[in-house]
Amino acid sequence: MPRVDHRAIAVELFNHTWTLLDLADRTPGQDLEMVHAVLGHGVASLRHARAYVDFCSDEANESNVGAFDRAFAQEGLARASLAAGDATQAVACIEAGRVLAGSIEDEANRAWLMKNLEELAS
Repeated sequence: MPRVDHRAIAVELFNHTWTLLDLADRTPGQDLEMVHAVLGHGVASLRHARAYVDFCSDEANESNVGAFDRAFAQEGLARASLAAGDATQAVACIEAGRVLAGSIEDEANRAWLMKNLEELAS
């Protein structure tokens, strides 16, 4: 069985979602491609976001998961929590993301995370 590079797939999907978010006029098909949280499907988005946080927290995945992944997993969970109407959990995830941001070596990636977290916090 061929080995699946889950990290590469996650990065590709993450980047593709942001490309779609930046489009002024998305088609219904493009909307369907995006993450549930972006569309406001709270319960489904929480399920996916928690699965991503769990994946990033699992020691078995430690060699494939970096600070960027862990921090953006918290950003995703914050976004999903807001979509589900749980502001308390969203605030906790935003704070966790801010703490994890300090471990992101790439300054542009860290700034991008902080921008997203600040947008969620406002």
